[in-house]
Amino acid sequence: MLSDCDTMAHRALFTSTPVLLIPDVLQMKLRVVDRLVYNLLLEFEDFNVSAQVLNPSAPKEEHMDVFVELVSSCGVKFSVWKDENTWCFTSLTGDDADVLLQSFLRSSQGSFTAIPKQP
Repeated sequence: MLSDCDTMAHRALFTSTPVLLIPDVLQMKLRVVDRLVYNLLLEFEDFNVSAQVLNPSAPKEEHMDVFVELVSSCGVKFSVWKDENTWCFTSLTGDDADVLLQSFLRSSQGSFTAIPKQP
């Protein structure tokens, strides 16, 4: 009889410990890009809400649409939609993620300044 903690009906014939672990760099990069895009979407939603609160009579600003157009102008197929209370978007493939990151890096050249080292 199996207890709650046991997941195997029979013991393993032999045990093996991995000697060399090879990280899946592509998977890590795609997860980072997905998280970056999701955080940007949340940030743009905050911009839209705060602009509407500050000036309700002003035309509604759509930072999200501008972002989707920006990503699409890089040659990447990208869609965003709201599903109940959360933002959903098409996840980027390896090549699309590379194109998007390279485009963002080129467009942000000179935007970030290095912090001088303290002596």
